[in-house]
Amino acid sequence: TGNESNAQLLLNSAITNFENSKTRRPKRIQKNIDCYRLLGEIYVNQQQYLLAEETYGKGILLFEEEQKNSFLKSTPEIGNLYADLGDLDYFISGNMDNALLNYTKATKNEYDDASVNYKIGFIQYAKKDYEQALSAFIKSSQEKSDDKNLLYSLGNVLALRNDDYSAQGYYERLIDILDLE
Repeated sequence: TGNESNAQLLLNSAITNFENSKTRRPKRIQKNIDCYRLLGEIYVNQQQYLLAEETYGKGILLFEEEQKNSFLKSTPEIGNLYADLGDLDYFISGNMDNALLNYTKATKNEYDDASVNYKIGFIQYAKKDYEQALSAFIKSSQEKSDDKNLLYSLGNVLALRNDDYSAQGYYERLIDILDLE
C-alpha cells in the first residue's frame, strides 16, 4: 500500500514473533528470512544503507545457520536476499568483489534473473575475464534480448575476444534499435 512506516513496524514485530516462536518449521523459517529481506528493502528505499546491510546480513546468517542445521532448502526469495546485498556492494560501496560473491550466491539460490547476470557480466568484464563476462551476458540476453546496454556489452566483449563477426551482429542490432528510436 506504500505505507513503509507501518510495514516497517509490522516486519519488526513479525521478526520478533518468529524469533520467540517455539516451533521452527521450514516454511516459518523461510518467512522469517523473507521478513529480513523486505525490511532491508524498506531501509534501502529510505537510504539507510547501513541498516539495510545489517538487516540483510541477519537474514543471510539465519538462512546459512538453518541450512547447516536442518538442511533448509533455498527459495528465490532467499536468492533475492543475496542479490539485494550485492546491490548495496555494487551501487553504494563500490565493492565489486563482494558484489560478485553475493550475486553468485543469488544465482545458486534460485534467483537467476537478467539483471543479476548482467551485473555479474559487468564485474567480470571490468576484471578482464571476458570468457565469464560473455557467459553472464548471454544468460542475461535470454530474458532481455533487445536491451541496448546488453547488446553493447555483448558486442564489446566479443570484439575483445577477437570474435569480430559476432560482435558486428550485436552492434548492428543495437544500431537498428537506436535508428528506430
